[in-house]
Amino acid sequence: MRNQAWIKPILKPFDLTIPILLKFISDLNVLLTKLSPLASLTFIAVNAKRLLVSWKPFITLALIIPAIIITPSFDILRFMLSICILWIYLDKLNNPDKEFSLVAAGLIILYTIAMVAGILVPSFYVVMDTGAMRYKFITGSHNALTLTALAALVFLVNVFISLENNKKQNWLKWASYLAVLGLFLVFIFIRSRIYLGLSFMFILLIAIKKFKTSRPLAFAPVIYLIFITSITLLGSNKSNVLNNDRTLTMHTTGRDKLNEAVLHTYKESNWSNFLYQNNKEAYLKNKAAIPGINMSLSSLTESSYLILFLELGFLGLLVFLFIFAHYFLRFFKRKEFLSLFFMLFLMAVWLFEETVLFPFGLMTHLFTLATINRLEIRNI
Repeated sequence: MRNQAWIKPILKPFDLTIPILLKFISDLNVLLTKLSPLASLTFIAVNAKRLLVSWKPFITLALIIPAIIITPSFDILRFMLSICILWIYLDKLNNPDKEFSLVAAGLIILYTIAMVAGILVPSFYVVMDTGAMRYKFITGSHNALTLTALAALVFLVNVFISLENNKKQNWLKWASYLAVLGLFLVFIFIRSRIYLGLSFMFILLIAIKKFKTSRPLAFAPVIYLIFITSITLLGSNKSNVLNNDRTLTMHTTGRDKLNEAVLHTYKESNWSNFLYQNNKEAYLKNKAAIPGINMSLSSLTESSYLILFLELGFLGLLVFLFIFAHYFLRFFKRKEFLSLFFMLFLMAVWLFEETVLFPFGLMTHLFTLATINRLEIRNI
């Protein structure tokens, strides 16, 4: 019993702490990247009982299983994991996490310090075709770093909130807050407009809920804007690292071409081929025909809904929309309108990100939603 009492506080919440730490470890070395899939699998395994509270998870999974038999694909397995994560988080909203591991917080703070310091290291950037440099730290790409940084941001915000009235851990509370400010810089130098917007919206909604009770969190969005403005003003055409013009423009980064390739694939086939079949290979042929396309660097479609449509057809898309509708109904019935708004915001983000194809990414996005919802229903 003593051993359990000692271990339990270190791992809280176990289902989130272990996956996040696994993700951080997988970033350390190329060989360790194989551990990355274990993060989402661990989350699902620990929360397996939550899938038993309703028949709906089994029905939605059962609808997807035949797709693997018809057109075997590793991506379809990923979609199934994402379905599990969506149902698990819907149940987790009924009993939100209240305590967060202080040991894990310390490790994440140290990792964040390394991320912030790495901004000064030129080799930690990836050079885009335009010559612009985007921060990737020690991860394989800047896209991978966005999820690591977002997971750290949400975890540390939760730690700060949980320690607001804890004078004994005052140093850790402020270390968490400073690390959050450091992560603002990380997002700015990653130069992903989507994750810059997602992280800012998350912080803004937290500030709204904590405006009367926490001045540090209330001023956090202002500090974020000051960072963005200052770095943008300091940037120049001579500095590909500091020049942050991409953040302030609406350049589509080729998404319109990918959308056209999806539409062309649909027009080439009979509409019945998109009821349930996997049309990924036909799409890849059309995508390869796009002038100047780099097939090895570009994502598949840059849209959760388009990738669902291509690999699972109309039925697969409807399955996910069915689950999303449960989130809407929950928030609407309980008058949790801040959570409802943020869910809509996430769905808008997924229009430009293949989040549902990456279970850990979906888990991290829902972690932000669960944090907003916890503040809304508990009013803490």
